[in-house]
Amino acid sequence: LSDADFYKIRKENPQFTRSSIILPLIKGDGKVFGVLKLCEKLINGQQTFFDQGDLNRLTIIINLVTPTIFWFTNVNKLQNSIILKDTMLHAVIHDLKSPVFCLQKVLEEEEKVPFKIINELNYLYDRITQSLDINRIKKGKLPFEKEFILLNEFFDEIVEGLHRYIDNYNVEVDIDEIEKGEGLDGDRELLKRVFLSLIRKAIQFSSDIEGGDKKVKIKIDSGITTISFSIIDTGRTISDAFINLLKEEFKQIKNIEGNSGIGLIFCKLLIELHGGTIEAKQNKPKGSIFKITLPLMSDEDVE
Repeated sequence: LSDADFYKIRKENPQFTRSSIILPLIKGDGKVFGVLKLCEKLINGQQTFFDQGDLNRLTIIINLVTPTIFWFTNVNKLQNSIILKDTMLHAVIHDLKSPVFCLQKVLEEEEKVPFKIINELNYLYDRITQSLDINRIKKGKLPFEKEFILLNEFFDEIVEGLHRYIDNYNVEVDIDEIEKGEGLDGDRELLKRVFLSLIRKAIQFSSDIEGGDKKVKIKIDSGITTISFSIIDTGRTISDAFINLLKEEFKQIKNIEGNSGIGLIFCKLLIELHGGTIEAKQNKPKGSIFKITLPLMSDEDVE
């Protein structure tokens, strides 16, 4: 409910009310540089009022993420100094990783915390870790632990990590049947991060459509030496800019901070570390398709 809609309804119905919270964004020197305004609180689709517990939790979150907000809103001021931008921004991101991770785990166990807050915190943590890991990949220092991964077990873990998104966005995730014993040789945790990142976005975009089936399809095609996974949604259509981003060599990619495709670049680099490829195209009439192709193994190939 926008402010304009609220005041329009309030004019016609003076008894109409809503609950809001406005919290200041305060820099280290004590100066306010912005505010966070939450206009409404929904539980099971019904509007309700914020309480003291909400205020306490939001205050903790604001205190932890304000440095990140401040630095990213001022990152353009660092453009004139490559050394400053790289060292200071990297240091800020690194220092934020631990407190954001701890807060993320605590709030995930709190049933009353709105999913939107959890989702935004997950997004922030993903961007922090992706930024750090892209830097490690550039330096050849990203830990990479190969193991044989049974695909049926792997996708069971993926679905477990998607439960909250599926329930809150009310989107079905349909995964093709996987043959027993089919697997990959790769880093389990790195591949999980890729698939979770792409499927979560597909779920989020699919929830935007009105009417029809809200579904994300994971299509699996096995070849002789490779296997491909197509993540298909019918939500928001991917732009040409992001499609082209996946086609570029990493050394040619510029301006990866902010909302310019850092998540896609991270996924691209991890898949390439596994000897695979990732591509994207627009789904017809609406939506996106991400196709990941990786070398294939079966458990008979593993000693």
